[in-house]
Amino acid sequence: MLTKLRRLVNPVLDAAASTLLSLGLTADAATALALLLGLFSATSYYLAPTRGDSMLFTASILLLASGALDAIDGAMARMSRGPSPLGAFIDSVADRVTEVVVLGAIVAAGLCSISWGFLAIASSLLVSYARARSESLGLPMEGVGLGERAERMVVLAVATLFGAIELGVALVAILAIITFLQRVVYAIRRLSQSPTAEVEQVVDEGDAVAS
Repeated sequence: MLTKLRRLVNPVLDAAASTLLSLGLTADAATALALLLGLFSATSYYLAPTRGDSMLFTASILLLASGALDAIDGAMARMSRGPSPLGAFIDSVADRVTEVVVLGAIVAAGLCSISWGFLAIASSLLVSYARARSESLGLPMEGVGLGERAERMVVLAVATLFGAIELGVALVAILAIITFLQRVVYAIRRLSQSPTAEVEQVVDEGDAVAS
């Protein structure tokens, strides 16, 4: 959903990307910094029970900053070198690491129930897999679904600011489940309408690898 909104704020993202590029920061460096901020956010969540509520505030701000950089690094890549398969791969992996580590830290710190935490992590990974598998078949999935990663991280950060982490994790899980189901239905409908030989070949190769 925020992917569609991002198109409206592209001028702002481009301006921020241009500024960071002029300061000598590369798109890959921005991705690495976003990952680092995400890891610091996870550390703050984990330390919150022993260090106080100030750590939760820090965790939420770091998570929002990580998400902002993640939105900007794509614009930086376009402006500097054009789309790069390697850069896209690294960015996607960094996003998954950030999401899993942050949610894992929340569970490990006892800030939410294990059941909600597990469900949030598992369903978030399913959302990512649905997109990766669909796009490997030539079907773009960006913008499909109610709660992409950006929305889920914003929900979690805002819930943290309001002292409702358990609710935030539950909403992340619910949004991820809904998004996963939306993507599955979307993929089934689109792929069943255009079962090309190329797609069938990719399916066969993918199934062979998966097995």
